[in-house]
Amino acid sequence: MNDNELEDRVREAFDSFEVPPLLLAKARESIRSSEEESAEADSARESGMSSSSSAKVVRLESRARHDADEPSQAVTGKRIQPRLRNRLIGAVAACLVAIVALFGVVRLGTEPTAFVGIDINPSIELQVNRFDTVIAVEGMNEDGRAMAADLALAGLPFDEALEAIASSDGLAAYLDDDGFIALSVSSDDKAQEQKLMGQGEACLASLPLEGSCDAVSMAFREEAHARGMGCGRYAAALELASIDDSVSLDDCAHLTMRQLRDRIAQCCGDAGSGEGDGTAASGHGQGHGLAAGDDSGSAGMHHRWRRS
Repeated sequence: MNDNELEDRVREAFDSFEVPPLLLAKARESIRSSEEESAEADSARESGMSSSSSAKVVRLESRARHDADEPSQAVTGKRIQPRLRNRLIGAVAACLVAIVALFGVVRLGTEPTAFVGIDINPSIELQVNRFDTVIAVEGMNEDGRAMAADLALAGLPFDEALEAIASSDGLAAYLDDDGFIALSVSSDDKAQEQKLMGQGEACLASLPLEGSCDAVSMAFREEAHARGMGCGRYAAALELASIDDSVSLDDCAHLTMRQLRDRIAQCCGDAGSGEGDGTAASGHGQGHGLAAGDDSGSAGMHHRWRRS
């Protein structure tokens, strides 16, 4: 059997085959359902494309409106910008004012406006600010430096610092040895000077020893420091040197205030160690600038306290 004969027989076999009607109906229904689903899918795709296009159109319209509004917003921004700049400038200016004010307060708190010298044998000087607070302590001699190191006076009000000194071990030895203490106040602020002197006098009056309290000029203070002495010791040294040629200022620098006052009293014929009215010291003040800026040459305030 050749190929042509085989092909004819297969064709005849298929031509004689009859599909049952029920099976044919189901096949047709299946084809129709597939066609409907395909049509719905095509419709859905077309609808999706339409929605996407609509959304794109909406976005384009929104962007167009935004672009149209940008000029007005830019103008509004330009109008607001100066206000913001002014507010920033005001805030910066307020900060600068606050910083300057704070710096001024700090400067006032750390800048000495008065100097109080205390001479016994230890010689120390308290630096006092405008608020009458001790901001520094300087020892003028070896004993004074030791006392300054032992006492924590910085930060104390002046009157409390005096009380701390009066109750210190460094002063106790001189209280038992018939000591003499000299306070000297130097300040360009006369009101502060008088206030500190009043507090100094009150402190001296409570101590069982002799003492003096003087207002001295800044020039005299600088002269005393140049000689390595406190103002009270330097005043006594000048007084003694002026009446006793055998004593030099360098010799006086090593004497206690008690020794200086006794030598002055002996030279003046006062065996009672200066029981008089203190005119010797006052007279010295007139000749050597002990007064605090008094054009009349007055020695300023000068008081003595004696052990009762």
